Amino acid sequence: MGQILAAQAYLARIREDYGRLVELSERALILLPEDELSTRGIVTINLGIAYWHGGHMQQAERTLGQALEIATSTDNLFARVTALIFLGRVMAVRGQLRGSARLYQQSIEEGQQIPSLALAHLDLGALYYEWNVLDESARHLEQAIRISERNRNDEFLAPSLMMMARLRLANGDLPGAQDSLEAAHQRINAGDVPASLVNRIAAAQVHLALAQDDLQGARRWADKLADDADCHNFYRFFNLTGANILLAQNQRAAAHDYLTRCYEGAVKAGWGYGAIAVRVLQTLAAGTPAEALKMLGDALSLAEPEGFVRTFVDAGTALLPHLQEAARRGIEVDYVGKILAAMQKRPKMILIDQTSLVEPLSERELEVLRLVADGLSNREIARKLFISTGTAKTHVHNIIGKLGVRNRTEAAARAIELGLV
Repeated sequence: MGQILAAQAYLARIREDYGRLVELSERALILLPEDELSTRGIVTINLGIAYWHGGHMQQAERTLGQALEIATSTDNLFARVTALIFLGRVMAVRGQLRGSARLYQQSIEEGQQIPSLALAHLDLGALYYEWNVLDESARHLEQAIRISERNRNDEFLAPSLMMMARLRLANGDLPGAQDSLEAAHQRINAGDVPASLVNRIAAAQVHLALAQDDLQGARRWADKLADDADCHNFYRFFNLTGANILLAQNQRAAAHDYLTRCYEGAVKAGWGYGAIAVRVLQTLAAGTPAEALKMLGDALSLAEPEGFVRTFVDAGTALLPHLQEAARRGIEVDYVGKILAAMQKRPKMILIDQTSLVEPLSERELEVLRLVADGLSNREIARKLFISTGTAKTHVHNIIGKLGVRNRTEAAARAIELGLV
C-alpha cells in the first residue's frame, strides 16, 4: 500500500495537485518500511518540493533536509542535487540570499548533467539580478535556457525566459523584453506546463506594460492575475503585482490596505524576500512622510545584510526622494548611496547615425542586423537571442524594409556601408 500511495503521489506531482501530493506522500511515509530507503527518498523529495510550491517554508526545509540525508546515504545524485536546489530556494524565499547562492553553486559543482540544474542557474540569475550584477545574471539565465531547451523542459524554460525579460528591461532593452515574454508565451501555449505559469506570466506582462507607461494594457493583463501567484521567483506565493497596478493608478489608500494584508501574510509565512518587497511599496503608499520613512527604514534594515538592490531600483524614481530623506536622517547611509547610484545609472545606449534610413532601427533590430551580417539564419538568430524563429523572421523583414533593400544580402551590405555593424 505504501508503494501504491507513493506512485499516486508521483502522479499528483505531475498534475501539479500539490494538496493531494502532500496528503498521499504523508500517508505513504507512514506505511513504507524504514529500510525502504529508495522509495522513501523519492516520496520525501517530492513532499519537500510540494511544501515549497505551497509556500510552506518550515515544512519544506525539514522535509528537504531529510531527503538530502536519504539521497546521500543511497548515492542518489539526482535526489541530492534536487534537494540542495530546493533548500536554496527555501533560503531565497526567506531573504537569505548569500546562503542560497552557496547552495546553488554547490548543486552546480556536484550536478554534472542533471536537468534540474536549470533551476539552480535560473535562481542564481535572479540573485545576481537582485545584487545588480547584470552581466553575471545574464550568464546564468542563458545557461538555464540552454539546459531547459536541451532537455525540452518548458516548465523550466518559461520562467527562465520571464526572468530574462526582467533583466532586459533593466538594461533598457524593451524590444528584447517583449521578445522574451513572447517566447515564454509560446512555450506555455504549446507545451505541457503547470497552470500556475499562466498566472505568473500575466504578472510579468503587467510589469512590461507599466514599464511602457501603458496603464490600459496593464489593466487588461491584471484581469488574469491570481491571488496566490506572482512572476517573481522568490515571492511568487502572493499577488504583489496587484499593488503595482494600484500605485500606477494613484490609488494610494487602496494600495496601502492591500499591502498591509500582503505584509501580514508574508511575515506569518516567513517569506522574508516578499516582506522586503512589500515594505518598499508601502513606502510609496504611505499616508504621511513619517510613515513612509518608517517603512523604508524597515526595508533597508532587513535588506542591507543580504545586499538587496534591484527591489529598491525597480520601485521606480518615486522612491528617490524617500531614499534621499533616509540618507539625510542617517539611515543606512552607505547602503542607500549604493542604491541611489544604481538608480541613477542609465542603460548604455547605442549611438549610431540612422538619419538616412526610411525609419530608425530599434536596439533589438540592430542586434538582429549584426547577426544577419554575420551570416546567421533566422533559426540561428532565434537560438542566439532566445526568441522564436517567427519573431526573428519578423525582425529581419522589418529591417529590410527600414533599410530600403530587397533581401538579407543587401541588408548586410547596406549595414556595413552605414556603419551599423
